[in-house]
Amino acid sequence: MCLAYTNRHYCDNRAAAAEKCALRLAAELSLAIHERGRAVMAVAVSADTQPVFTVLSQADIPWEFVTLSLIDDCCVPPSAPLSRERLARAGLLQNRAAAARFVGLYVAARTSELAAFSAAARINRLSRPFDCVMLDMDIQGQTAGFFKDSSRLSAALDKAGRALVLPNYVKSSGETHLTMTLPVLAEAGLLVLPLSGREKLAALEKAEQGGAAQDMPVRALLRAARQPIEIYYAV
Repeated sequence: MCLAYTNRHYCDNRAAAAEKCALRLAAELSLAIHERGRAVMAVAVSADTQPVFTVLSQADIPWEFVTLSLIDDCCVPPSAPLSRERLARAGLLQNRAAAARFVGLYVAARTSELAAFSAAARINRLSRPFDCVMLDMDIQGQTAGFFKDSSRLSAALDKAGRALVLPNYVKSSGETHLTMTLPVLAEAGLLVLPLSGREKLAALEKAEQGGAAQDMPVRALLRAARQPIEIYYAV
């Protein structure tokens, strides 16, 4: 029996999937601005989300009322090659979206714990629940900075946890991340997941059929999300 609920949108190609996903996000942001005068979106940075950035950045919406943030970032300055903030600024905060406000996770600090504390304070000042969250996923079912071999995975996936951002050491890459926690992401009004390739689709289908979230962390989001996750898939 399927333990998760998703809405799948099958597209002819990756460009079409990016276009459809971007249109959905733009509509949700516009609605939030119309209803509350502001909108907040947190995004993952990956090969699947970056094409959406390109399309979304050109959307004709009042970006000056939108705040953007990151689901996860390496604990490095924005000038560093591993910085997700650098990629988000280069891909999403362009064109019309350059008018948006950006709240990053990284700040220079003596330790990653202090950097996470500072990031959590900034995220706590944003309007929540977030209006939109754009996820990513790899072929192992890892998503949103939730890596199977990360030092704080259990804490990050704790549905009752109170932390907003955690420092997260990923053993396989040797990198320390700053990662938003499951409760922050799962409560969002809209969660989208652009997905490409048959291996990732097979991983998603496996995750939906049950099993431990520690083995495929995307399961935690599939089960905890307030709304069905919108999947935009292309081969």
